[in-house]
Amino acid sequence: MKGRTAIVTVLIFTLLFAVLLSLLPAAAEEPMAKIIKVGGAVWVRSETKAPVGEWVLIKTGDYPLYSGDTIKTSGGRAEVLFQRDQSLIRVAEDTQVLLRATEEKEKGTALRRIFLSLGWIWSTINPRTGLDTQFESNAATVGIRGTSLQHWIDSTGTAFISCIDGGLDVTANGVTVHLLPGQCTRVTPGSQPEPPFDCVAPPFPLVEDWVAGAPEEGGPSPEAGPPVFVAPSPLFQGTGGGGIASPSK
Repeated sequence: MKGRTAIVTVLIFTLLFAVLLSLLPAAAEEPMAKIIKVGGAVWVRSETKAPVGEWVLIKTGDYPLYSGDTIKTSGGRAEVLFQRDQSLIRVAEDTQVLLRATEEKEKGTALRRIFLSLGWIWSTINPRTGLDTQFESNAATVGIRGTSLQHWIDSTGTAFISCIDGGLDVTANGVTVHLLPGQCTRVTPGSQPEPPFDCVAPPFPLVEDWVAGAPEEGGPSPEAGPPVFVAPSPLFQGTGGGGIASPSK
């Protein structure tokens, strides 16, 4: 009888311990990247980390970024370093970009998705087996495994993609164009990518050189000379609200 009582007691305590474990918060998700440099006003909004859904002003570097985090600059710039392959993204002023990581189980790879809502980014993606990188916007999808590029979205949603090194596959409305170094394409939402045209990507502004001031005006064009990028209007004023809606999936 005593043996049965002891067994029942052990089972009860084991069950209680399991329940307590289930109530504890899950192990922290590993950050997919971190902001390493900040100049001016840079904000981050997270879908998973407190304060969830609120814009947080980033004042210094070494700030961790998780899948589902959105970076928004307003009169500022930032540099983002990805943990897994040491790839780098530079974010210009008045830009909003969403980072997301998903597992492609059927392919046995991880997919890193970078959704640009508005603004201008420069990136160098280092090739790594089992990790694919995809730049997205409402206009087009850019698939890469290792390359340097500039990606710009204007206030109308039109995408300009410039290949600096490596190669890019730009897909929109079922059509894909391949860019070689020194080539660009332009994609209007709802349209197919324009045929690649030669272009010279303008020097990307560095965080260290950030100063508040009026942006240049103009735009990349296959007919004109080297493209000049138009910085979009500020995304928001103050510490929250406004901004560009980002995809949830």
